Amino acid sequence: MLDTTKISEGKLQLTIESVNIDELLRERVEEIRHTTSHRFDLQLRAADPVMADGERIGQVITNLLSNAIKYSPGETTVTVASSSFADGIRVSVQDEGYGIPEGDLHKVFDRFFRVTSNNMDRFPGMGLGLYISAQIIHRHGGTIDVKSQYGQGAVFTFTLPYLFSGQN
Repeated sequence: MLDTTKISEGKLQLTIESVNIDELLRERVEEIRHTTSHRFDLQLRAADPVMADGERIGQVITNLLSNAIKYSPGETTVTVASSSFADGIRVSVQDEGYGIPEGDLHKVFDRFFRVTSNNMDRFPGMGLGLYISAQIIHRHGGTIDVKSQYGQGAVFTFTLPYLFSGQN
């Protein structure tokens, strides 16, 4: 809730440093790996570091990993990928879970939104994780998106520019 208040007041502080996204992804996967029976497939190819707040981007990664686990049956695979492109890096977290109905895709980054179809509301949460994640990525000048077919999992992808402008 504190992050939500800071975001809405425009006071979310960022500590910008050089961040190796592949190392950060490995760290966050290792932290969460011990809490689940899910398998992780790492496809890490983001060669160059980005200028970002490592703690805040780690928060986004942890949220995406936690959601992938929460909304997927046990022992399925979560694929974590990174790649470089001309202006920055791209990170994706793909699960083999329940997926998101097409009509809800445009709302998943809204504050307090939770998918409720097919008893999805039985999972704990306040509907803030993806909202906060989206705000963190946007403050870095990046983008965040989701693709999903209901019943066939979801892929959450975010991008970060190599250079942080500090104007978002």
